[in-house]
Order: sequence, then C-alpha cells, then structure tokens
Amino acid sequence: MTRYHTILDNIETKFEVIALTEAWLSLDNISINNFAINGYTTYSTTNNKNQNDGVVVYLKDTLSDIIVTETNTQALTALEISFKMSKIDF
Repeated sequence: MTRYHTILDNIETKFEVIALTEAWLSLDNISINNFAINGYTTYSTTNNKNQNDGVVVYLKDTLSDIIVTETNTQALTALEISFKMSKIDF
C-alpha cells in the first residue's frame, strides 16, 4: 500500500468524486494502474502536454450514467465528466 492509499483510507469522509491535477502522467515509470482505489473507477487524460500534466478523476462505483470526454487545446488537457448520483444529474 502506498502513502497515497494510506492517506485516503484514513479520511472519514468517503468522497463521491476525487480529482487530482498535475498528476505527472507523462513520466514513463508512472502507471495510473498503480493508483487504483477500491470502490472507484479511474479516468485520466491520455494526451498530456508535458511531464507535469495530467488529470486523474476517481468516481465512486455507485455513480451511474457516466460520460467522460477529454478536451485538448494548445494550452491544456482536461476531462469533462457528467454523471448521475441518487437521481440527480451533475
């Protein structure tokens, strides 16, 4: 278990959505699979601009009707996410 998982496990609130920015996803030795969280589905950007770039979003498995779109411009990469939680659209 990583320090990352230890911190999340010790938080009493169980978040519906966890978002991380500047996740350094373009580093060759970093795999998003190493940071999976039980009970969540992981989404991440794939077209990162530099070593500091990258967005990772964890959505609790209880959410439904999830739509994820990656946006890429010259200046940024982003994830647009919509989902349903307890009959409420977000």
